[in-house]
Amino acid sequence: MKFCLLVLIAAALLSLSSCDIFYGVYRAAPLNSRPNLACVRDVIEKTPGIAEVQYRHHEGGTTLSLKSPANIADSYFYRGPVGSHVLGVLQIDWSYPGNVVLTDTLQDLDRKPPQEDIDHSRPMMKLVEQRVESECEIVGLTSKVKERCQGVQCP
Repeated sequence: MKFCLLVLIAAALLSLSSCDIFYGVYRAAPLNSRPNLACVRDVIEKTPGIAEVQYRHHEGGTTLSLKSPANIADSYFYRGPVGSHVLGVLQIDWSYPGNVVLTDTLQDLDRKPPQEDIDHSRPMMKLVEQRVESECEIVGLTSKVKERCQGVQCP
Protein backbone atom coordinates (compact mmCIF):
# COMPACT_ATOMS: atom_id res chain seq x y z
CA MET A 1 0.00 0.00 0.00
CA LYS A 2 2.80 2.43 0.88
CA PHE A 3 4.49 1.70 -2.44
CA CYS A 4 1.28 2.43 -4.35
CA LEU A 5 0.92 5.80 -2.66
CA LEU A 6 4.53 6.71 -3.45
CA VAL A 7 3.97 5.71 -7.06
CA LEU A 8 0.85 7.88 -7.12
CA ILE A 9 2.70 11.04 -6.08
CA ALA A 10 5.64 10.30 -8.37
CA ALA A 11 3.22 9.87 -11.25
CA ALA A 12 1.54 13.16 -10.38
CA LEU A 13 4.87 14.98 -10.55
CA LEU A 14 5.68 13.43 -13.93
CA SER A 15 2.27 14.12 -15.45
CA LEU A 16 3.31 17.35 -17.13
CA SER A 17 5.92 15.64 -19.27
CA SER A 18 4.11 12.50 -20.38
CA CYS A 19 1.20 11.40 -22.50
CA ASP A 20 -0.13 9.00 -19.89
CA ILE A 21 -3.66 9.42 -18.61
CA PHE A 22 -4.57 9.83 -14.97
CA TYR A 23 -7.87 8.38 -13.88
CA GLY A 24 -9.64 9.17 -10.64
CA VAL A 25 -10.52 12.21 -8.54
CA TYR A 26 -8.54 15.45 -8.60
CA ARG A 27 -9.64 18.29 -6.32
CA ALA A 28 -7.73 21.58 -6.24
CA ALA A 29 -8.01 25.02 -4.67
CA PRO A 30 -5.71 28.06 -4.83
CA LEU A 31 -4.52 29.40 -1.48
CA ASN A 32 -3.39 32.89 -0.52
CA SER A 33 -0.37 31.60 1.40
CA ARG A 34 1.24 28.42 2.67
CA PRO A 35 -0.76 27.08 5.61
CA ASN A 36 0.70 25.90 8.89
CA LEU A 37 1.90 22.45 7.82
CA ALA A 38 1.89 21.06 11.36
CA CYS A 39 -1.76 22.07 11.65
CA VAL A 40 -2.61 20.37 8.35
CA ARG A 41 -0.97 17.13 9.44
CA ASP A 42 -2.60 17.26 12.88
CA VAL A 43 -6.05 17.79 11.35
CA ILE A 44 -5.65 14.90 8.92
CA GLU A 45 -4.36 12.57 11.64
CA LYS A 46 -7.27 13.45 13.94
CA THR A 47 -9.99 13.15 11.29
CA PRO A 48 -12.37 10.30 12.16
CA GLY A 49 -11.93 7.52 9.62
CA ILE A 50 -8.23 8.20 8.95
CA ALA A 51 -5.98 5.46 10.30
CA GLU A 52 -2.58 6.42 8.89
CA VAL A 53 -0.86 9.54 7.54
CA GLN A 54 2.58 9.67 5.94
CA TYR A 55 4.28 12.98 5.21
CA ARG A 56 6.73 13.72 2.39
CA HIS A 57 8.51 16.99 1.59
CA HIS A 58 9.98 17.59 -1.86
CA GLU A 59 11.88 20.54 -3.30
CA GLY A 60 12.76 20.84 -6.97
CA GLY A 61 14.21 23.22 -9.50
CA THR A 62 15.75 26.58 -8.68
CA THR A 63 14.69 30.17 -9.09
CA LEU A 64 16.53 32.52 -11.41
CA SER A 65 18.53 33.77 -8.44
CA LEU A 66 19.57 30.18 -7.64
CA LYS A 67 18.94 30.93 -3.97
CA SER A 68 15.77 28.94 -3.36
CA PRO A 69 13.84 26.00 -4.81
CA ALA A 70 11.36 26.83 -7.56
CA ASN A 71 8.83 24.25 -6.35
CA ILE A 72 8.04 22.86 -2.90
CA ALA A 73 5.53 20.07 -2.35
CA ASP A 74 4.33 18.94 1.07
CA SER A 75 2.34 15.73 0.67
CA TYR A 76 0.16 13.88 3.17
CA PHE A 77 -0.66 10.32 2.09
CA TYR A 78 -3.64 9.15 4.11
CA ARG A 79 -5.75 6.04 4.36
CA GLY A 80 -8.51 4.65 6.47
CA PRO A 81 -8.55 1.37 8.38
CA VAL A 82 -7.98 -1.84 6.42
CA GLY A 83 -11.03 -2.61 4.30
CA SER A 84 -12.40 0.96 4.46
CA HIS A 85 -11.47 1.79 0.85
CA VAL A 86 -10.44 5.28 2.03
CA LEU A 87 -7.20 6.66 0.63
CA GLY A 88 -5.88 9.84 -0.86
CA VAL A 89 -3.11 12.40 -1.04
CA LEU A 90 -3.52 15.95 0.19
CA GLN A 91 -0.72 18.11 -1.17
CA ILE A 92 0.32 21.72 -0.68
CA ASP A 93 2.27 22.93 -3.71
CA TRP A 94 4.23 26.17 -3.58
CA SER A 95 5.94 27.51 -6.67
CA TYR A 96 8.01 30.61 -7.13
CA PRO A 97 7.03 33.48 -6.90
CA GLY A 98 4.45 32.41 -4.30
CA ASN A 99 1.65 30.51 -6.00
CA VAL A 100 0.12 28.03 -3.55
CA VAL A 101 -2.34 25.28 -4.45
CA LEU A 102 -3.95 22.63 -2.27
CA THR A 103 -4.79 19.38 -4.06
CA ASP A 104 -6.60 16.33 -2.74
CA THR A 105 -6.38 13.34 -5.07
CA LEU A 106 -7.09 9.67 -5.58
CA GLN A 107 -5.62 8.87 -8.97
CA ASP A 108 -3.93 6.04 -10.83
CA LEU A 109 -1.80 6.22 -13.93
CA ASP A 110 -3.29 4.51 -17.00
CA ARG A 111 -5.87 2.58 -14.96
CA LYS A 112 -9.07 3.52 -13.20
CA PRO A 113 -9.11 3.29 -9.40
CA PRO A 114 -11.84 0.95 -8.12
CA GLN A 115 -15.16 2.78 -7.96
CA GLU A 116 -15.56 1.52 -4.38
CA ASP A 117 -12.40 3.44 -3.42
CA ILE A 118 -13.77 6.58 -5.10
CA ASP A 119 -17.15 6.22 -3.39
CA HIS A 120 -15.60 5.93 0.08
CA SER A 121 -12.72 8.39 -0.37
CA ARG A 122 -14.56 11.41 -1.83
CA PRO A 123 -16.61 12.08 1.34
CA MET A 124 -13.40 11.79 3.39
CA MET A 125 -11.64 14.24 1.07
CA LYS A 126 -14.42 16.76 1.60
CA LEU A 127 -14.35 16.22 5.38
CA VAL A 128 -10.57 16.68 5.52
CA GLU A 129 -10.82 19.88 3.45
CA GLN A 130 -13.58 21.26 5.71
CA ARG A 131 -11.56 20.50 8.83
CA VAL A 132 -8.35 21.99 7.39
CA GLU A 133 -10.30 25.13 6.44
CA SER A 134 -11.77 25.63 9.91
CA GLU A 135 -8.94 24.41 12.16
CA CYS A 136 -6.00 25.79 10.16
CA GLU A 137 -7.81 29.06 9.44
CA ILE A 138 -7.77 28.90 5.64
CA VAL A 139 -10.64 31.24 4.83
CA GLY A 140 -12.78 30.15 1.89
CA LEU A 141 -10.89 26.95 1.09
CA THR A 142 -13.91 24.72 0.45
CA SER A 143 -15.64 27.31 -1.71
CA LYS A 144 -12.58 27.44 -3.99
CA VAL A 145 -12.25 23.68 -4.53
CA LYS A 146 -12.73 22.56 -8.12
CA GLU A 147 -13.17 18.84 -8.74
CA ARG A 148 -12.30 16.85 -11.85
CA CYS A 149 -13.19 13.18 -12.24
CA GLN A 150 -11.57 11.25 -15.06
CA GLY A 151 -12.89 7.81 -15.98
CA VAL A 152 -14.75 7.34 -12.68
CA GLN A 153 -18.17 8.34 -11.37
CA CYS A 154 -18.34 11.25 -8.95
CA PRO A 155 -21.99 11.51 -7.87
